[in-house]
Amino acid sequence: TPLATIVALALLHLMGAVTPGPNTLVVGYLSASRSRRAGVVAAAGVALGTASWVTLSLAGFGLLVAEVGWLYGLVRAAGAAYLIWLGTRLLLSARHGRPAGQPVGRHAAPRGRSGHPFVQGLLTNLGNPKSAIFWTSLFVVAVPPGTPFWVLPTVAVVVTVQAFAWYALVALTLSTGAVRLAYLRAVRWIDVATGGLMVAIGLWLLARLALDPRRA
Repeated sequence: TPLATIVALALLHLMGAVTPGPNTLVVGYLSASRSRRAGVVAAAGVALGTASWVTLSLAGFGLLVAEVGWLYGLVRAAGAAYLIWLGTRLLLSARHGRPAGQPVGRHAAPRGRSGHPFVQGLLTNLGNPKSAIFWTSLFVVAVPPGTPFWVLPTVAVVVTVQAFAWYALVALTLSTGAVRLAYLRAVRWIDVATGGLMVAIGLWLLARLALDPRRA
């Protein structure tokens, strides 16, 4: 039934969202280092990225990136480069330390438009073209023939709201007083760990692209 299709796709998306990855890393870091609002705004960026990939998949972009290897590699490389850039900024922040009395977030986050939490959440999500292939595959496998057309736009709305709700929950949880206090006590080491992990993920993605562009 249409309802069963919507529920199945929503559950599959939720299972993927709750698995820790770059989206969770960025939202969690901004929530603990800057503010609850920054984390929620980043969650909104991740949700828009999710909506973008689902919409592009409906338009056939997922099949395109699956078949056109250079396009897939280009988008993948751009996402990896962004993670490396963001992680490097965090490592530099940890190396130089924070002036006494300066708010954690203003120093830790990259400055300018690229440092806005919404942009960070959006670009982190858009840096993973596998999302387009994931959704295209789901639409092919999980949507039975004869399904009403309205089901797919409904799925797009449901998973977008669901993505925002989940990552906003992550932001609310990691911006609590106890978590922020623990962060302030170990801020430099957390910056090093978070930045190092982002750089490592980016380098790993680039290495996979170099070894096998079609399967990275």
